Amino acid sequence: MSTDPSKILCAVADGVGRVTINQPEKRNAMSSHMWDLLADAFERLAADDTVHCAVLSGAGGKAFISGADLTEKPDPNEDPAAAPRRFKRGLSALQDFPKPLIAQIEGFCLGGGMAIALQADFRIASDDARFGIPASKLGRSYSYDLIAKLISIVGESEARMMLLLGEPMNASEALRVGLAQRVVAKADLAETVNGMARTIATNAPLSVRGMKRVIADVVRQQAGTETAAAKAAIAACANSQDVQEGRIAFNEKRPPRFTGR
Repeated sequence: MSTDPSKILCAVADGVGRVTINQPEKRNAMSSHMWDLLADAFERLAADDTVHCAVLSGAGGKAFISGADLTEKPDPNEDPAAAPRRFKRGLSALQDFPKPLIAQIEGFCLGGGMAIALQADFRIASDDARFGIPASKLGRSYSYDLIAKLISIVGESEARMMLLLGEPMNASEALRVGLAQRVVAKADLAETVNGMARTIATNAPLSVRGMKRVIADVVRQQAGTETAAAKAAIAACANSQDVQEGRIAFNEKRPPRFTGR
């Protein structure tokens, strides 16, 4: 199974790379193969010396990224490890992106969309944005690195609220906890982000990239190292009956019936 390359759009103009998640009919939910397309786009922008800043947004006006495409049917002929590899490659391309990245967020930013938004240097949101990590409602778990990143941004207490309750927060709450650095009227979002991108693109590239690198290293050191117990807990979720029930319940539009197995 392949994905239409137009699901991830990439363009460069005036020193700014623009990547658009282009699946508005599914509120920009990410299919497995879209993670490879996302990685391709950011690897190209990283290698392009004319690009000094990047902007990531979602098409359609209703969502940044609403999470994983849970309607996607796994390919029975494909290695089961292929989808996790694509996700890891896509996320790594964002984590390793050496230039400033602005997430332009309107509407839903959920699950995998939050995983992507957390990698951005700036999360600029419209006043209709909704942020959430519903993993606990789907039998899933965020990885150690993603939870560490979330804690570094919003703090331990707010991370517990987001992860354990699994309920979304509105734009004003996201601004309060530091998840969004700016919240603006929906009509002003594009121009606000464009102005920031233009400013960054005219700053000294070596200075900007150097400071971004130092910040990333400080955050990684503060996060420490994943323990064996944490790794086992995450693997238990990934291999559970509950994660299958979460997907089925989502597609059947009913509450899940979790058993803890």
